[in-house]
Amino acid sequence: MDELKGRYAKLEDELLALLLGIAAEKTRLAVSGQAAALDGEVLDRTVRTFVQALKGDAAENDGEWVSTIATILSKKAPKEWSDHDLVKFEYELRVQIAAFQRLLALHVEGRAGGGGPFQAFRVTVTRPDGREHDRLVALDEIDRPLAERILEEALAKLEGDLGSKEQAEKVMLACLGERLLPHADQGNPKPMNHKVRRTRHA
Repeated sequence: MDELKGRYAKLEDELLALLLGIAAEKTRLAVSGQAAALDGEVLDRTVRTFVQALKGDAAENDGEWVSTIATILSKKAPKEWSDHDLVKFEYELRVQIAAFQRLLALHVEGRAGGGGPFQAFRVTVTRPDGREHDRLVALDEIDRPLAERILEEALAKLEGDLGSKEQAEKVMLACLGERLLPHADQGNPKPMNHKVRRTRHA
């Protein structure tokens, strides 16, 4: 009985880890803060409901937050789920998080939160099997000079070993692209080729 009583709390922890992993964020506050940037800007009712759930104003803790999101996406409370419902939820969550991040790319000004000027990129890494993973990347104008200097130094060293700047840039881009993949794919010992496209948003 103790195991059964504790199973739901464990399920909430698993759902939270799954959501944060797909969103590539470390905390609930990071995701809810992004959702807050879209407050009042989403017209589609279904998407707006999901964004409001991510914002989570009424949630008192992580478990309540992720449970509400799970209920909205699956149309069923997690307490009533079967294993099949969990699989369906993971699929729908990946679809909705991808759509949410595309919205963030379009409304990137709202993510600045009063910070300095920056450029934002949506980076798509395409795996050899055709699966794509999108990430939002913000480049702060304050950090840019330091990042560019370090990058040029690294590329110069790599160019010396590989023989050309173009090859060095390709290798560096592939390595960075691999780091943008979800955590489950990181550390994969198989060689990977990456096709990266960037969509710039002012």
